[in-house]
Amino acid sequence: MTNFREIAEPLAKMGVPMTPVRPGTKRAFLPDFPTTATTDLDQIYVWDAQYPDHNGACVARAEPGGVFFWEVDSADVLPRIKNDTGHDVLSEINTFRVRSRPGRGHFYFRHTPATIGTLPNLSQTYVIGQDWSLRTNREYVVAPGSIHPDTGKLYEVLNPGTPIADAPQWLIDWLLTQKVQKHSAPQGASTLETVRNAAGRIPHGSIHGWMLTQAGKLRQQGLTQDEIEPILLRLTHENCESPIDDAKVAQMAKSICIYEPGRDTSLILNQAIPQPPSPVESEEEIDFSEAEYPVFPKWVMQGTSIYEGFVKPYCVKNSRIDYFMWMPTAVMMMNYLGTKVKVPFKSWKPSFYLVFIGEKGRAHKSSSIKDGMKFLEYASVLRMYTKEEKAAEGASLVWEVGSPEGLGTDMQRTNCKNAILFYDELSSLVSKAGIEGSGMSGALLKMYESNAFANSIKNKKDTFSLAPNDYVTTLITATTDKRFLDLWGKFSGSDTGMKDRFTFIYQPKELPDEKLEEVAPYQEAALVTKKLIDKAVSQGTYKFFDQTPFLEMIKIKEKDGESKYNGRQEIRAEKWALYFAIDLGLGEIDEDCVERGIAISRYEHEVKEYLKTYAAQTFQASIQIKIMRMVKQRGDEGSIRYQDLEKLLHGVATYGTDVWNKSINGLVVSGYLAMAGTGRKGSPLTVNMLRDLKFSDE
Repeated sequence: MTNFREIAEPLAKMGVPMTPVRPGTKRAFLPDFPTTATTDLDQIYVWDAQYPDHNGACVARAEPGGVFFWEVDSADVLPRIKNDTGHDVLSEINTFRVRSRPGRGHFYFRHTPATIGTLPNLSQTYVIGQDWSLRTNREYVVAPGSIHPDTGKLYEVLNPGTPIADAPQWLIDWLLTQKVQKHSAPQGASTLETVRNAAGRIPHGSIHGWMLTQAGKLRQQGLTQDEIEPILLRLTHENCESPIDDAKVAQMAKSICIYEPGRDTSLILNQAIPQPPSPVESEEEIDFSEAEYPVFPKWVMQGTSIYEGFVKPYCVKNSRIDYFMWMPTAVMMMNYLGTKVKVPFKSWKPSFYLVFIGEKGRAHKSSSIKDGMKFLEYASVLRMYTKEEKAAEGASLVWEVGSPEGLGTDMQRTNCKNAILFYDELSSLVSKAGIEGSGMSGALLKMYESNAFANSIKNKKDTFSLAPNDYVTTLITATTDKRFLDLWGKFSGSDTGMKDRFTFIYQPKELPDEKLEEVAPYQEAALVTKKLIDKAVSQGTYKFFDQTPFLEMIKIKEKDGESKYNGRQEIRAEKWALYFAIDLGLGEIDEDCVERGIAISRYEHEVKEYLKTYAAQTFQASIQIKIMRMVKQRGDEGSIRYQDLEKLLHGVATYGTDVWNKSINGLVVSGYLAMAGTGRKGSPLTVNMLRDLKFSDE
């Protein structure tokens, strides 16, 4: 029997993002697996330790170099193509192929400009013949080597060693001609058009909206919760894809009854705020205690050349936060060393993405970062990029990037393998990432992992291609504590993979006393650090004395049983351990280095818990997270006057009545909030929390 590593490793090396699948099923289960699926071998080894007997899934991504899958489920498909186009698929297309069962299988293709944004995901329900499907973005197929849940046999590679090819244009054209419009729901299920799978059932992802429609109709007929629940359970089991969560069906029956019987609930998301006649008690005990204020483990800095020679003496004379100076300097040093040192059996590069968060005018965020750059300039390992730069010559270059294309062409022109992206303000990065078609977010995800970074435009002058594992990228930015959550929500909302890659560094509870800026020379200290850097380059390889603490780290569980630390946090702890070995002048990564690295990862986790940095996939979701946070933190045990909530969040003034009311109503309908009171004198309208948002840091 194959294990997850044996399944995933060869495919990851082919550039296919992988994620685990439950044994005996086709179900990928990790949170946001379309984003977290990876070609990073270190992450795959971590998953193998956690899920050794699992199947694997290959995930499609509509991006340059990404892959997509054409699944053929009938022997009739290929003859039909030959009859329609005159082309023979098997003799004309030489690409990686997998058999799922006799007569069925998957064709793997590489995305190109001709397919990105052109080929959609297509289920069998939406194609002529209903005997093939297309998975082009954020969907997956079960990987070869996995065990088929129905036959008990392995998914089998038909042509081992064959690379993944581009799809020919004639096949792309034919696939697009086969798309049909969605089917209406069967009679009796719904009067609305409803997306259904090949078995005629409503798939996961559409069930909630369908249940809301059915429950609304039943409530409009005057039925009570006790009457609605059994009917809704029967309808859901008859019409929806398994497995069905009966608790969610019961919750829908309860939530819909906050509306008056006979009310037309088909328009509830466009109406004013619902006003039930009486308060509603929470269905669960909610913890209203706040997360503890994160405290940076300053002991980890002690003994390092950057702290002892540069940060410590500078902070004695100036009102600086010591770790706001030490962390950016340390990660920029590792950026320089990222292509010059290695750890055996580790494929990661020591890339770090940092956001410094602190009070405007008091935390001195940008000044601390820039002083770190000057320190490394004195050490002759870093330079600020200018258009006159001809060759990086092994140094780290600092950019404020306007576009990923501009960065790629400049890196290739200067042969730069060590790139530092610096933004004085997080808002600058957010605005650039928010430009339609900029590709900034996708580029940052790739560059963090040192994946292939290239474009494929016809103009040779503007073409670039950075090979995987041939470069290292660091990103450093800063923002105020008041603006961070809004900016981060905008930046990460479209791609939740961002949070896993970023480290947030939060200001201490008490800021240093203000002092007049005083000169604190650090040229000599920079030369001491340079000697340690040169020693590391000369040594080249650093081994771990013991990795057991890292394995124990990822086994630490939260109260709900989820792992407290995800794979990238564990890997960042390893990266920090390497830094400590180098800057302490050691020849190997010992237990003390490992302990320091884990302490920083622990701090990173605590900051994210304190700030509640949960990425929203939509603008409405970001508003709803703010509403829930405000009700919990500013309310009296989960109850707050609606008027106060609206004022605190500037609801209508900021978002308008339509968006604001839809956001509130969505939380009410989903059973997170309830409204009480009439909004008239003597009966103020209040917002009551019924249950808390549940988040995982995975």
